[in-house]
Amino acid sequence: MAALFVPKSRKVKFEATLTLHDMSNLPYVSGLYFVKWKLKNGGSFEGTTAKAVVKDHTVTWETQIHVEPTIVIGKDGVLQSSELVLSVKQTVNAGKSTEDVGMVSVNLAECAGQRSTSRRYLLQDSRVNSIMRVTIGMRLIKGDSTFTAPEVTARDLSTEGLRNVFSEHGADSNSLEAFSSLIDDPSMTHRDSPLYPLHGGADDPNVDLVERLFAASAQARTAAN
Repeated sequence: MAALFVPKSRKVKFEATLTLHDMSNLPYVSGLYFVKWKLKNGGSFEGTTAKAVVKDHTVTWETQIHVEPTIVIGKDGVLQSSELVLSVKQTVNAGKSTEDVGMVSVNLAECAGQRSTSRRYLLQDSRVNSIMRVTIGMRLIKGDSTFTAPEVTARDLSTEGLRNVFSEHGADSNSLEAFSSLIDDPSMTHRDSPLYPLHGGADDPNVDLVERLFAASAQARTAAN
C-alpha cells in the first residue's frame, strides 16, 4: 500500500474549462445528439449536454464543461494523465432510447500551463470518422507550478498533434500546412468529396483518417504542380 501513496507536494489542482463546440463530418442529415462526460481520474465530475440537431453534417453544442482535476506530477516532473471522457449519444425510437455514436478521451494534462488551446479529436470506438472540436483552458489553483505537460498525442488533430504525426512519418512543414488545410476544408466533410471522404462506407467502417488525409494531401500537392 505504501507504493500507492503520493505526497501532497506532487499533486497539483487545476480549474479546467472545456468548451465543446461541435462535431463535424457526420454522414447523417438528421437526428438528435448529446454528450455524456465524465472525469475518469483526478476527481469526481460528470454531466450531460443538451440535445442538438444535425445541420449540414454537423452537430453544434457550444457548451462549457467545468471540472477541477487533481493531477499527479510524476517522478520525472511530467504530469500524469487526467482523462476527461466525452461519450456521444444519439436518441432513437422517438427519444425513448439512445445509441452510442463514439467517444473522445481528452487528456487534460496535455493542456496544463496553457490558458486556452483548441483541439480537434477523431471520434474513437465509432463507425463514423467524425471530428469533435473543443477549446480547453487550464488554470493552476493549488500546488507547485514546477512541472512539464506531456506531449500532445497523435489522436489530436490540432496543428500540434499533427506535428507529432508528421514527425513520425518524416514529413516536412510544407506537408503539415497542406495537411491542416484539408481538415479545415468544408468539402472534406461531405459524402461526395472528391478527395478521399473522411467517413468510412459500409464496407470500410474503420478507415484510417490520417492515412486518407496523407493521400489527399499528396494528391492536392500533385494537382497544384
